[in-house]
Amino acid sequence: MEAVKGEKLLLVLDDAWNNKYNEWDKSLLPLRYAEQGNKIVVTTRDQDVAKVITSHRLNVISDADCWKLFARDAFSGVNSGAVSHLEAFGREIVRKCKGLPLAAKTLGGLLHSVEDVRQWERPLPALCHLTISHCPNLVSFPKGGLAAPDLTRLVLEGCSYFKSLPENMHSLLPSLQHLQLRSLPEVDSFPERGLPSNLNTLCIVDCIKLPSLSRFIRLENLKSLNYKELHHLTSLQRLSIEGCPKLESISEQALPSSLEYLYLRNLESLDYKGLHHLTSLDTLKIKSCPKVEFISESSIESYPKLESISELALLSSLECLHLCKMEFLDSIGLQHLTSLHRMTIGSCPKLESLQGLPSSLEFLQLWDQQDRDYKELRNLTSLRKMKIRRSLKLESLQEGTLPSSLEELEIWDLEDLEYKGFQHLTSLRKLHICSSPKLEYVPGEKLPSSLVSLQISAMINLKSVIGLQHLTSLRRLIISDCPKLVYLREEELSLYIPTS
Repeated sequence: MEAVKGEKLLLVLDDAWNNKYNEWDKSLLPLRYAEQGNKIVVTTRDQDVAKVITSHRLNVISDADCWKLFARDAFSGVNSGAVSHLEAFGREIVRKCKGLPLAAKTLGGLLHSVEDVRQWERPLPALCHLTISHCPNLVSFPKGGLAAPDLTRLVLEGCSYFKSLPENMHSLLPSLQHLQLRSLPEVDSFPERGLPSNLNTLCIVDCIKLPSLSRFIRLENLKSLNYKELHHLTSLQRLSIEGCPKLESISEQALPSSLEYLYLRNLESLDYKGLHHLTSLDTLKIKSCPKVEFISESSIESYPKLESISELALLSSLECLHLCKMEFLDSIGLQHLTSLHRMTIGSCPKLESLQGLPSSLEFLQLWDQQDRDYKELRNLTSLRKMKIRRSLKLESLQEGTLPSSLEELEIWDLEDLEYKGFQHLTSLRKLHICSSPKLEYVPGEKLPSSLVSLQISAMINLKSVIGLQHLTSLRRLIISDCPKLVYLREEELSLYIPTS
C-alpha cells in the first residue's frame, strides 16, 4: 500500500479468468490508497468474469479493419511483389476471423514474413500443440486433412458428434508424437493410411464405436489388434486403450517392441493372451477386462482365473508390479526380474509363499494376506520400505522375519496384533502403527533406537505409551485417534535432546 500511496495509476489486467468477487475486491484494495482518477482496464473472454466487474462489451470490427490488422503483421517484411499473390489467401483467412481482432492479429503474426504460398495454404506452420475439447458441433476436420508440419501433440476430447480423424495424418502431421482421443462416441475408424510413424504416445478412452484398431493400415472392420497394424510405429512408447467395448483380441505380437507403458481398461470383450515379447515394457496396467484369463503384466486387478505369472519373468525391464484380487494365484517365480523395485500383493488367498521374489525389491506392500508367515521376507536384503495391512501372522513380526534393511514400516488394521517389538530392525527410521484394536500399550524400549519418526493412530484400546526416552534419535511423534489414552506422564516425554 505504501508503494502506491499518492500515485496515479493505469493498471491493465489482460485475459482475466478469476470470477470470484471477494478475490477481486481484495486484490484491488491497495489502489484505494492511490490518488483519485486511477484507471483499471480488464480484458476477459469469460462471461462470469464480466459479471463481477462493470463491463463494456466490444463489438467485432469490420472486415476492412480486420484486413488492415492482419496485413500489418502478415506482410511486414514481405517482398511487395509477393503480396499480390498472397492477398487472396489472406482475405479468405480474415473472412474466417469473423471480425475478431485477436484472431486476425494472431494469424497475421503466425504468417509474418512467410512468402511461400504453400505455407499460406497451410496457415498453421508453427503450431506445436492442439487441443480441441467439448465442441459439440464439430463433426470433422476440413477436407484434405489438417496440415501442421510441426504439430507434436493432438488432443481431441468430449466432441459428441465428431466422426473422423484428419485425413492423411501420416504425411500431414509428420512430427506428431502424442495423440489422445477421449470421449468421442462417434469415431469408428482410423485414417485409411495410418498414423504418423513418429508417434510415441497413443491414448484411446471411451470411444465406444471403435470396433478394432485394425484401421491403422487397413479398412477391414476387424475386431482385433494384430501385428500388421502397428509394427510401423517403431517410436511408440506409451499406449492407453480404455472404454472400447468391442475390442475382442490383441494378438501376441500385436504391439511394437518399443512400448514402455501400456494401459488397458474397461475392455469388456477383450480376450488377452500375453505380451512377453515387449522387452522394453516397464509399466503395464490392465483393469476391468472381465474376459481376461491369463495375463503377463504389472498391474493385475480382479482376475479370478489367473493361476500363474511365471511368464512375467520374460519382461526383464519391469520395474513396478501389482498383484491384486487373484483367487487362484499360488506362486510367483519372478526372481530373475532384477529391475523390479516396487511390488504390491493383495487379496491373493492361495498365495502361501513369497518364494520367487527378486532380491532387487525396495518397496513391498501386503494387504489382505491374512494368517501368512512369509518367512521369505528376510531374504529381501534390498527392501527399504514396507506397508502391511491385514496381513501376516503375529509370529511373523517377531525377530528375524522382517529384513533388517527396512528403513520405513507401516502396519495397518492388524486385528490380532499384540506388541512384540521391532528391536532387530536396526535401520528403521520411520514407524507407523494404525488400527490395531488389541494393542493397549507401546513400550518405547522395545522399539529400535534408530527411529526418527513414530506415528500411532486409530488405536481404540491404547492406554499407555511409555519408555520413549529410550528413543534417542526421535524427532517426530504423532499420536491421534486414541480415545482411551487419557494423558502422558512427564517421564514418558523425557526425550533425549542433543546439545549440538
